[in-house]
Amino acid sequence: MTVQRSMSARQNWENAAPRNYSFVFERHCYCAGPNRVRVRVRGGKVAEVQSLPDGQRFTDPDTLRSYPTVEELLSLIDRAVARKPDNLTITYDRYLGYPSRIYIDYSYRVADDEIDYRLSDLRME
Repeated sequence: MTVQRSMSARQNWENAAPRNYSFVFERHCYCAGPNRVRVRVRGGKVAEVQSLPDGQRFTDPDTLRSYPTVEELLSLIDRAVARKPDNLTITYDRYLGYPSRIYIDYSYRVADDEIDYRLSDLRME
């Protein structure tokens, strides 16, 4: 994979178009399930989720649907921008182009509607 520094981070991700990768995903929200996991993506779909640090692995479809691919997170960002939230903070990995942090607060007046996702340790596999 060649990364072009003159492009935007997101363009780097979209140009690389990886189909198999994994990343550590943390969600800081009022969500069910493990909130710090390694997500494994195969063929562009979540294939496995591993809870960190206990190592429990999940492959059942209901659990897998609860965790996004990078592409799904990029779509989430697009939808959030269209909704014009009160606060939207996105940080992208400079070279690979995936969103390393997504913070969305749709309304300051609504309690507990915030979403805070963090991605790290992305590995092409």
